[in-house]
Amino acid sequence: MRLHAVGNGVLDELEALPDGPDRVAAWPRLLDRLVDFMTKNRDLILLHTRNSAAVEALAASDRHQIENEDLEQRLTRILSSPAIPLRQRVRMAATIGVITEVLAESGAAFRDVSSEEPHALLHETIAELLPAPG
Repeated sequence: MRLHAVGNGVLDELEALPDGPDRVAAWPRLLDRLVDFMTKNRDLILLHTRNSAAVEALAASDRHQIENEDLEQRLTRILSSPAIPLRQRVRMAATIGVITEVLAESGAAFRDVSSEEPHALLHETIAELLPAPG
């Protein structure tokens, strides 16, 4: 549920901005917050990916399903906006996949290094995926 709270905060900020270039410009800064949160909560993220029985029980709860569905719908609305060029929408979606893969799905693969190393590389990768306009 802490991940939902962070996701809701990011989406609240995005939705408060005008659709289009303002949202694209804010995306890297908001992803940095998400990366920072997930890095600081690395053990929680790994527990989430490793303890499937507990996660499945949580996922079956009405509260989790409602919050998760809301997050997905809000993100889909942002990423499907015709005010944002398709190239940017694809890059924005790709950054979410990169963060999830490195910090959640493959997180155990990086247990041999300090959390700061993949953290810094994630910020670098996001910057490469989302070059500054112009």
